Amino acid sequence: MPDTGRGYPYPASTDHARLWEHVEDLATAVDTDVDELVTPDVTTTTATVGTVESGFTVLDVRAAALLGGKLIHIDLYCDRSGATVTATTSNIPDTPMFQLAVAYRPDHVVSTVWSNGITDGEAIIQTDGLVYLRTSSQSITSGTDIRLSATYIKA
Repeated sequence: MPDTGRGYPYPASTDHARLWEHVEDLATAVDTDVDELVTPDVTTTTATVGTVESGFTVLDVRAAALLGGKLIHIDLYCDRSGATVTATTSNIPDTPMFQLAVAYRPDHVVSTVWSNGITDGEAIIQTDGLVYLRTSSQSITSGTDIRLSATYIKA
């Protein structure tokens, strides 16, 4: 039986007997691919998603890889446990908060926002997986919770 360019089997002109079996083979092959596309690989284990940087504590972490790892979603919920990061006119030193595992790293720099309902700012995710807080509406004191979500496409 011949295959399509994507490897799906289809009946040849000589495969006319028991045609339903060939259709079943095709449907099974398509189901396998569709399942990979729509069923996300979700993890909530910090060690699987990445590592927390010094001065932060993970409260909750979630990551999902969809479309064969081409669409990534990250949810980070961390607490500032280190010294105060001082904001001067909404600018702070780029402060590393988390480093994503290879499977979740973008292939381009991703910009996103973070917030805790009172304080907010911008964050970036570098191609090496480092998540940096870049701006803040107020100084980030010890005990400040930070929620960050990002969804991005990998080529």
